[in-house]
Amino acid sequence: MKSPKVPEPKAYYSEEDAKKFEGWLKNLLLRWYHINRYCGMEYNEDHVSCMALFLEGNTLCWYDDNINGINHQKDI
Repeated sequence: MKSPKVPEPKAYYSEEDAKKFEGWLKNLLLRWYHINRYCGMEYNEDHVSCMALFLEGNTLCWYDDNINGINHQKDI
């Protein structure tokens, strides 16, 4: 039996509303990752990297500057 195709989550685009972002993040992490069996402690670092695939605009710029972008300065 073939599994149903789960649609990708909608991208989060630059809305500065913590409740909306938390709702979007919950949908991504708790639902989409779980349904796709992409969960567990061993995937935590991958979750952070994968999240960038679903960010756009200023939100993606912030992510690149502060979390995991090519120009991000890692703490030494």
